Amino acid sequence: MKHLFFLFFVTVLSVTLSAQGKIFEYGVASGDPQQNSVVLWTKVSPKKKVEKTTVKWKVSTDRKMSNIIAEGIDTSYKSDDFTLSTLAKNLPADTWLYYQFESFNELSDVGRTKTAPLDNSKPVHFAVVSCSRFEHGYYNVYKEIVDNNSVEAVLHLGDYIYEYSSSYDGEFAEGRYTRPEKEVISLTDYRTRYAHYRKDSNLRKLHQNFPTLHIWDDHEVANNSCTNSALNHDPDVEGDYIDRINAAKKAFFEWLPVMSNEDCSIYRKINYGKDINLIFLDTRLEERDEPSSRKKKFVSDTSRRMIGDKQFSWLTKQLSTDTNTWNILAQQVIFSPLKFMWVTANPDQWDGYLYERNRICDYISQNDIRNLVVLTGDAHSSWANDIPMKGYRKRSGKNSLGVEFVTPSVTSDRAIPKYIFSGGVRLFNKHIKYLDLNIRGYIHLTIKEDEMVNQFKYVNTVKKPSYEAFDGPTFNVKKGERHLNKVKEYTTPKGNNPQLIK
Repeated sequence: MKHLFFLFFVTVLSVTLSAQGKIFEYGVASGDPQQNSVVLWTKVSPKKKVEKTTVKWKVSTDRKMSNIIAEGIDTSYKSDDFTLSTLAKNLPADTWLYYQFESFNELSDVGRTKTAPLDNSKPVHFAVVSCSRFEHGYYNVYKEIVDNNSVEAVLHLGDYIYEYSSSYDGEFAEGRYTRPEKEVISLTDYRTRYAHYRKDSNLRKLHQNFPTLHIWDDHEVANNSCTNSALNHDPDVEGDYIDRINAAKKAFFEWLPVMSNEDCSIYRKINYGKDINLIFLDTRLEERDEPSSRKKKFVSDTSRRMIGDKQFSWLTKQLSTDTNTWNILAQQVIFSPLKFMWVTANPDQWDGYLYERNRICDYISQNDIRNLVVLTGDAHSSWANDIPMKGYRKRSGKNSLGVEFVTPSVTSDRAIPKYIFSGGVRLFNKHIKYLDLNIRGYIHLTIKEDEMVNQFKYVNTVKKPSYEAFDGPTFNVKKGERHLNKVKEYTTPKGNNPQLIK
């Protein structure tokens, strides 16, 4: 009888323990670090039917959560999918911190984050990523960023999720599937897709160990999306497009550590120390017209907009009123011109919106705004470009407005047709200093007071969870210059990060 009682006790205890951890089954995350604040995120999974639940949070200087410096109580609502984004304030600058949530008498995992510095006397290290379709591969790139533990924040330039059905297009990796299996359209669909992505352990570990800064691209809604339509949306079958956008935006703000604002916009500025001006743009949903024909009369149409007049005015104000050394535009689609056989290659990029791109370039040139670096996603490939103006000279970099780095995809398959080779692209575009169309990876960006260094970091496969990592080429741009230089020998800095949370 004693043995039966003991067996019953162990069984009950086992069931109880196995249930623990499921209240916070999607982990924790942080984002948009400022000098004295950071956004903290989690999702509660209640085990009973409720409309809301209380969530406590705390921030500590140590991973054991023994020296609490900030804490609060918030409410997580069913109407927000029981997700919670809260702003932890009055934090010390340039400091690695730890945070944790509590709900239903259960503690979440401990997360690690870092606030922005007051100045940039020390180098700053970012990872830059985009395009992470779940079915196309394992998140080896995220794992590599975590294991290297050499950056202090991750910039995700969009296509965090993809809207496609599980059978749509591409070379799928064995064991990778998506939920729901159909194309996502409704709010429930988008929530389910985010939840499925966040079940991936490598993605959860990335969020747990680093603050992330997010913008959306098109696949957070639908392929080639813009303000009023998308290439991958059929209103006769899939309903009203605006309803779909609103659902996609709500799920985005629910599931990522970004504070929603009144108009659900994502363009914003973060001063990361006195010498780094991070400017995030929305080239997709704010006021973007449909992509047009490649014909010059369409792409040069003065009425066509990529970011719209309101965002343009906001952008020029940020560039004019900020004296930061590095003006970094983090945005979605390739900014530099791209021709193939002297014809516009892709009107979905800034090439399809020449008038507005010229307005931006003219403003930067006329106001002598220096140290411009454009960070771009979307293209599933690696680019290092000068941004050429009239009279550009490749060898000297004369008449380059600034530089552009395009990050490779995390998993998403090659986007440019296989019959197009990098050598052919560069033949017609002398401002492209480097191009690789195939390899998956990320950018390790090191920002110093006098230079910015970009190193392409690669993995040899995403089709299976085991992989080998290797370094790609390195480029820098020096303070006061407007063009790229190739760095012959370079070792990625390790930084001074504390121990990872496993």
